[in-house]
Amino acid sequence: MTCRVLGRGVERAFLAALLEGAGKSGYVQAQALFRKTGRNRAMLALYQLMGFRRCGSFDGEGTAVFSRVTDRAPAGPRWIQVA
Repeated sequence: MTCRVLGRGVERAFLAALLEGAGKSGYVQAQALFRKTGRNRAMLALYQLMGFRRCGSFDGEGTAVFSRVTDRAPAGPRWIQVA
């Protein structure tokens, strides 16, 4: 996502909708691949805010897998509706 929408709730609404949809489709866990870069710090904060936890250490390239269960998916902002 671009920095123009980060912090306005769009990122939380989008990720919450993905987690909810995954849970309704029968998936019990969601995983996200994350690579450390100077521009990616906001995404790391979003994953942590949304309940994702790192699975293991960062590799030599600064990449790690984050995961969380799909039940009890966090709600997105009430003022944004993802259809």
